[in-house]
Parts: sequence; C-alpha cells; structure tokens
Amino acid sequence: MKIQGIFLDFDGVISHNSNELMIRWLHAYACRTAEGPVGLQTVRTVAKLASACAPRELLELFFRSFAIPGQISEVQQAMHRETSPAVCIGDALSPLIADCIRQGIQVKVLSQRSATQGSFNQLHHVPGIERNMICSTHGLSKANPLCYRQVGEEFGLNLSEWLMVDDSPYALRGAKVAGLQTAWIVTPSFHEADYQDYEELIDLRLESLAALLPLIGSSLAAA
Repeated sequence: MKIQGIFLDFDGVISHNSNELMIRWLHAYACRTAEGPVGLQTVRTVAKLASACAPRELLELFFRSFAIPGQISEVQQAMHRETSPAVCIGDALSPLIADCIRQGIQVKVLSQRSATQGSFNQLHHVPGIERNMICSTHGLSKANPLCYRQVGEEFGLNLSEWLMVDDSPYALRGAKVAGLQTAWIVTPSFHEADYQDYEELIDLRLESLAALLPLIGSSLAAA
C-alpha cells in the first residue's frame, strides 16, 4: 500500500474524548428542555449514526421525534463552543503530521464537524491543525461516496492514493466505494459487530492513531 495523502477523522481519531463530551452535552440539553426524560443510551444510539447521516439532518430528526425544542444550528454551535475547552488531542497527531511532511505525504482532516454553520468551528481551534488542512463534507454524510469524490475534485486528488482513517464503519464504507484505501481505528464508539458487514472494505486495522506512525516512511510511503 503506497499513499500520497491521509484523511483523518476528528471525533474518535484525532480526539478520543470529543464524542463522549458531545453525547453528554446533548443528553443534558435534552433532559433540560424536553418534556420528560431522554435516556443517555438513547443519545448514544443516535450519535452512533452521526457518520451514517448528515449531522444536521440527524439532529433535526432526533429533536422532532423526542419533541426537543431548539434551533439546530444554534444548538450545534453551543455544543461545540462549550465542549471545546475539554477536548483532548492525542499525542500522536503532531509526530504523525511531522513524519508525513518529511515523507511528502499530505494530511487533511475530513470531518462532518466542518460543515457546522456559525462563527465557531472547533476544528479551527485545534493545536496543530491548520485551516488549509480542513476539508468540508459540504453537508454530506461520510457514508456517501459522493462526499469523497467532491473533496477529490475540489483539491485535484487521486483518491486511490489516499488513506481514510476513521473509527466509523459507515464512513469507511463510503471511502472504499469512492476508491480510497481505508484504516479502521478501534474505539469504544463501535463494536466488532458493527464492522462485520464491512470487513472486506477495511484495508488496515489500527488500535490507535499512534499505530499508524511506524507505517509512515515504510510501507505507506509513496514511491
């Protein structure tokens, strides 16, 4: 496997705790504003589908189904703004980017979070992530192959030489169908059973982003 570039997911790959922060924030918001309780496990189930659906559409459906009040764009902005100070960035990000630069491998962040509307975009506040590294999904789900094809056209990329690193089987499914190479980061958000239908679409299995480091400059380096 030789690559020219790497797409990194944010929630679950670059940050190990941002998903949990958002889940707990949404749970607290729902319990505070809805008529009646909304279970934490319910919010977890909804969050699991965040990479299979466009986030705004998913939240709109969730809020409408459970009669949770609020403007979705304002809720998203408040959630990102209030959870941002507690988001942890893994130690592997900086050395990974540095190694990729030395090897001439591009690094971009492809996250549905980048489509969030409003003045606050958490990705712009992450140390080590430059704005020109951020790719917008333009509101599409990462389960949709068109998401990757649009990014490829936008930046003039040969997608077959790019690796998508994600913890979501739905996102990896979309990436593989679009012609990318794929790497699954194992996280608590998904279980082995979630991947059974998509095993043949996953090229690499990694326990963490740090596990990608030894591959840079060796088996993944472009010839």
